[in-house]
Amino acid sequence: MSRSSAILVEHGQCSHRDDDGRRCRSRRYTRTTEAMRKRPGYCRKHEPDYLQGVDMKERIAEFVAQVQPDPVTGCWYWRGSTTNNRRGRFKAGGITWLPYRFAYVAFFGGHKNGGELNHLCGGGNAGNGRGTCCNPAHLYPTGKTLHRRYKPSVERVNLEVASRDNGFFAAFCEENGLPVGWCSRLPESLPATAPATPSEVPDTNDTAVYPTVALVVSQRDSGERHRVGRRVRRTPIPPGRPGRPGRFCASGPSVASA
Repeated sequence: MSRSSAILVEHGQCSHRDDDGRRCRSRRYTRTTEAMRKRPGYCRKHEPDYLQGVDMKERIAEFVAQVQPDPVTGCWYWRGSTTNNRRGRFKAGGITWLPYRFAYVAFFGGHKNGGELNHLCGGGNAGNGRGTCCNPAHLYPTGKTLHRRYKPSVERVNLEVASRDNGFFAAFCEENGLPVGWCSRLPESLPATAPATPSEVPDTNDTAVYPTVALVVSQRDSGERHRVGRRVRRTPIPPGRPGRPGRFCASGPSVASA
């Protein structure tokens, strides 16, 4: 038995079926115990299926009530219930989510299997008296190796925010008083009790603050260079995901007008 087959047997198969009735052949990432396999479980790509039939307007409202926005870093810090590692937990669709994963799936959908959600802002850990960042615009699916070696960068965060072609997400943030994600300073560079001052709040129209935003198209075509050891690895700039909205984003216009 191959390693992939052994993992599939150990964790169970994804319950998603396409329009022709064919079942996804990837392994599930939740409900992997033998007792829980009797209930539907999904791979990373099909995680939005958990939110089918869920009142997303109500769940998103409850989620927003438990985050604290920071206009300086653009982060949404989690202030709800947490686990032992202080990363947070949020229930929706019959399972318990990490809050930032729920936000990403709700607004931007699933991602490739085997990938991890990397916090481009470096706010993945609840350190320095702050909660975990849950802003989905600060998250980018990447491999485990690049995730471990990634160094947070203001330019990288703003480049990702600029590449997200999702008008509903920006409208939702404006309606709920949340920062879209523009970052002027990283969370680790701020003291635990640093208040946001008007001079520190980024101006999205200021090209001097965000010189990389004007280069999104050219850098997306050429790729971004990451030095790994003695080699230089070229990885593409994320092109945004307007074609793969999350469950909440798909029903966005009706929610926004409600």
